[in-house]
Amino acid sequence: MFVLLFGLLLFESRCRLFFAADEIEQLDALSTIVGEVTSPNPMSEPVIVAVFRKERDRRVLRSYSVLLQAGPYEVQLSPGPCEIWAFEDLDRDFKLDDGEPLGSATPNGVMEPKGGKVLTANISLAVGRRQPDAPAIDLSSTRNSDGLDAPFTTIGEIVSLDDPRFSASRGVYGSWRPLSTIRRRGLGVFFTEPYDPCRVPILFVHGMSGTPREFQALVDAASPTKFQAWFFTYPSSLRLSTLSSYLENAIRTLGVRYELDHLIVVAHSMGGLVARDFINQNVAEKKKALISTFISLSTPWNGHRSAESGIDFSPVVIPSWVDMVPNSRFISSIYESPFPEYVKHYLWFGFVDGDAGDEVITTASMLDPRAQDGAVEIRGFAANHRQILNHPSVIVRFRAVLRQAAGDGPASRVCSTRAPRSAPSSRAR
Repeated sequence: MFVLLFGLLLFESRCRLFFAADEIEQLDALSTIVGEVTSPNPMSEPVIVAVFRKERDRRVLRSYSVLLQAGPYEVQLSPGPCEIWAFEDLDRDFKLDDGEPLGSATPNGVMEPKGGKVLTANISLAVGRRQPDAPAIDLSSTRNSDGLDAPFTTIGEIVSLDDPRFSASRGVYGSWRPLSTIRRRGLGVFFTEPYDPCRVPILFVHGMSGTPREFQALVDAASPTKFQAWFFTYPSSLRLSTLSSYLENAIRTLGVRYELDHLIVVAHSMGGLVARDFINQNVAEKKKALISTFISLSTPWNGHRSAESGIDFSPVVIPSWVDMVPNSRFISSIYESPFPEYVKHYLWFGFVDGDAGDEVITTASMLDPRAQDGAVEIRGFAANHRQILNHPSVIVRFRAVLRQAAGDGPASRVCSTRAPRSAPSSRAR
């Protein structure tokens, strides 16, 4: 798939390359705002950072970020004036209520980021009379938030695996039209049914040009009484660090909403790199263990040589290629912190002809020693890059690992009384 995709893009029509260049240029024009939110409470509750635009003399909510507690935040914005506000959600209802600590990035909340710049905007929360110019902030439901950027309406959206966004052609489309894919709500963490606190979520992460539909056999193999399927789908042309950061924010939001205490991650191909970086971020941020099991299937743990060819010869460099170059800065960074003991990594790989690999990824990359270090299991299957997702031996082993993972989870799950909190919700289809 990597060789085919890189070759396709290298010799793609001028029209497609033009669109790719235009969309990448627009993404590069986004500004990043970073800062620190401080709270008067020493043990703060979750903090919500909300970003507004002024449109036709009214404030329109465009994006948000959920923090587990006061601390660093980061948002990306297109150029233009905006307001950034933050509040400590004491009752965790995702709404700004009287008495909740509130603050803004500037005295009146207004900033004007310039294209491609990184700005610093610290926010101090204070308790007291709400500022008269403060906006009403209500993220208890995003169903009718027409101004909200697409990636935020798809956190927990309920869909079917037959959704057109999960077609094979859409997966390829996202490899060269990242911005259009995002605008069509092709970036997000999706559910296939409402959240059930009695069942452990399994987060599936596809690879380059992939879609959630590829995991159908594994979804069918998981016990429907013990597990529920979540899917992270994304345009695979984006930087891998951008994708992992978005995924961490999405899971953080869902974690606050549902009080998550157990998550299993299953990733294929390039998705394994994204998943590992996400797990690293989650481990660094969490006060308690969340992710118990990580299953990677045919992941290029040291990238792919074709990415170098794409950078060297293509007139348009797709951002994800930069991270997929062997020993890239991104690849090196994901091994800087070993997994804690509570994260059990099952490293599975496919092979077709000995050391030749799985017809897409070399065995050397799939078995990079840095990835093997700390893995509780390293297992090969006689399957090519796609077959490994539905190979009978993989299905049998997958079921066995899930049985163990269910037993390693929290000793008791309060199912009958726990209900999801009001929070950014999905648009059911």
